[in-house]
Amino acid sequence: MPVLPKSDQSASQEEAVEEMKDSLKLKFSFKLYKVTKTLVVAKCRVAGCGWKLRAGVKHGTNRFWVTKYLKTHTFLVSDGMAQRKHSTPKYVGGKRNCIVDLQQIKCDCGVNGIEKIPCSHAIAAETFAKLHIASLVSPLYSRENLYTGYSQNIYPCAGEVEIRKCLPPEVQSGPGRQKKSRWQSWLELSRFRGHKPRKLHKDYRCSNCKQPGHTRPNCNQPVL
Repeated sequence: MPVLPKSDQSASQEEAVEEMKDSLKLKFSFKLYKVTKTLVVAKCRVAGCGWKLRAGVKHGTNRFWVTKYLKTHTFLVSDGMAQRKHSTPKYVGGKRNCIVDLQQIKCDCGVNGIEKIPCSHAIAAETFAKLHIASLVSPLYSRENLYTGYSQNIYPCAGEVEIRKCLPPEVQSGPGRQKKSRWQSWLELSRFRGHKPRKLHKDYRCSNCKQPGHTRPNCNQPVL
């Protein structure tokens, strides 16, 4: 970022302020926190940001020297959008401070370089800069590349096929005694108590092997 390097000097207070403005006007906006005849302190306009530039008159000279320069922005994108919309989207804060370069499509987290899709930091920077998020996606995910990949015939790989008979799973009875009766309804109980003839049920037939005489829980055949 083109800023005044540390130990740079200026002939006057006005010249120091103008040089700072000229070197930073294309990147972000700042405010002059303190301006005297011997001291100039500039800070980022976003509250809580750690960016700071300090220039003072060196003893025995009449020139301003850059004595302190903290170049990294630490504000959140949401704070920048709420407080100063003209602040730079290049510096993104959060649980981890990452620098996003929208021109080179790079981020310090490395997600964009591996997956070729924008990370959360890049999306926040794009949203702040009012750019389309799709501009950060790699051309590998484009529709043209998708059509090109399926334009030719795709044949299965030639290989040996294992011929083996697939048997049904082994049936194992659950723990405990198998249930032989069921809960009867009030109508069945009334018939039993009144010694009324009950309805004759048809022969049991297993739903697994389709054989009469037993039901599925008592079936010894493999599950079909």
